[in-house]
Amino acid sequence: MEASAMYGILIVDDNSLVRMSLVNLINWKRHNATLVAMAHDGNEAFRLCEEYLPHIVITDIKMPGGDGITLMKKIHRDYPTIQIIAISAHGVFEYAKQAMQAGCLNYILKPISSEELNESIASAIAVIQSRAAGQTRNCTTYTNMR
Repeated sequence: MEASAMYGILIVDDNSLVRMSLVNLINWKRHNATLVAMAHDGNEAFRLCEEYLPHIVITDIKMPGGDGITLMKKIHRDYPTIQIIAISAHGVFEYAKQAMQAGCLNYILKPISSEELNESIASAIAVIQSRAAGQTRNCTTYTNMR
């Protein structure tokens, strides 16, 4: 995609206040992005992915009616070009590990800072642009901890 392309974002969280907070935290103009839809669970979100084909999905991990990990796996399987940013109130390593294995680009803990969210979106857009330019690269980053 070219730099002037409009990027569609789908926001998924079972809490409507969190969904609206995310909408307000995103610098839409900076990213040349638009909100394509919001969902309250993973099942609704996957249906909306099929309908709108967003470039980026920002999803909570723990939700009734379809959790974020299952959603990420389904998106990664059926729509591998969609970039996924996971958000969670749970700082449990196992959730982060499962999210990364499911194809997540970044895992952000709540409360979410505008800076961290917008940097994650910028990273997702960079991956999208790189892939559109025909470059293939692994987007998962591992930190060697000793």
